[in-house]
Amino acid sequence: MTPRVQAKVMPSLIAAALLLGLLGGCRGHGLAGLFRSSETIELEPFEIIGGDPDSLKLAGLNDEELFQKGKAAFAAHELENAARAFSLLVVAFPESELYELARYNAGLSFERMGECLTALDFYVPLLDTLDDRHWLNTAYRVVECLYLLEGFTEAADLLEVILEFDTLPANDRMIALVQQGVCLLEAGQEHEALRSLQSALGRYHIERRRDEEVIDTSVAARAQYHLGEVYRRRFERARLDPATTDLETLADDIEHKAELLLSAQGHYLRAIRMGDAYWATASGHQVGRLYEELYRQITNARLPVTLGGAAERVAYLELLQEEMRVLLKKALDAYEATLAAVERVGIKGAWRGRIEASLERVQSLLLEDEPPRPPSS
Repeated sequence: MTPRVQAKVMPSLIAAALLLGLLGGCRGHGLAGLFRSSETIELEPFEIIGGDPDSLKLAGLNDEELFQKGKAAFAAHELENAARAFSLLVVAFPESELYELARYNAGLSFERMGECLTALDFYVPLLDTLDDRHWLNTAYRVVECLYLLEGFTEAADLLEVILEFDTLPANDRMIALVQQGVCLLEAGQEHEALRSLQSALGRYHIERRRDEEVIDTSVAARAQYHLGEVYRRRFERARLDPATTDLETLADDIEHKAELLLSAQGHYLRAIRMGDAYWATASGHQVGRLYEELYRQITNARLPVTLGGAAERVAYLELLQEEMRVLLKKALDAYEATLAAVERVGIKGAWRGRIEASLERVQSLLLEDEPPRPPSS
């Protein structure tokens, strides 16, 4: 790791560790699954192999014995015992040739247990000592922990350093760009997030033309999904308030909101067409959510102040009711199509539960004799 890179990343990570110390243990996030282990860079230099998962008796063991105990415990999914053995090696044998491996493996054990702050204690010092190849592996683990601790800006900064490596393989560079876009989005830096995600997609199309077989389409699907998320957030922030504007301005506001909806929907649909089951499921759910949210915002808005007498109000409410049912049917169609795809490929988990709950909610609204009407001004 060069002094230039050290100077850029180390102060930020130290500050992040101090700030994140107030957050407690490693927590999940609403966008869990963005850093799925099957899609991150392989960690071959530190691969922990199997062994006999005997109970740990650490007193008096040398560094090699402790390392073997840690390997065996990790292979047996006895993470607390693995962390204990590797941690003791780090403390008791700082001059050992196994020190860096043990430090990394201790961090990995704590990370797998959900103790991301403790994992960072082991990972971060390695960023100041490892060669480039091993540094990259460790940096990705630091990014993962920072993300789960909601240290989004710090994670994005470290990913920027990762992207400076000229030798980064094409897939790994695209993954890093998408992860950076996700972190920037979560940090509220939407314009920067758009640039990272669009850059990832640009590289995807270039590399796909060169060698289609070695390019991971799921990376591009993830980028499309999160581009959809950028526009969905803007769509949800664009509020409609008929009670404070005339009908002409209201029409302009609705048109702007519809444009944002279509932009978000376009990216979600492109993600679906890429064929990755996970991101297609997530995108299908979000398409339904767009129409359901527009329905909710319009039906909860007050009546326009420019409406005249009772006849105009009745006509407005009837038109509104008709349009709102159209939105609900669009949401229903999106949820049903996504659920059918989920059942076809056998996906289980959080996304399936969300889709089923959303489908039930929309079906209930459509079964009502009269959908909710906006309250009187």
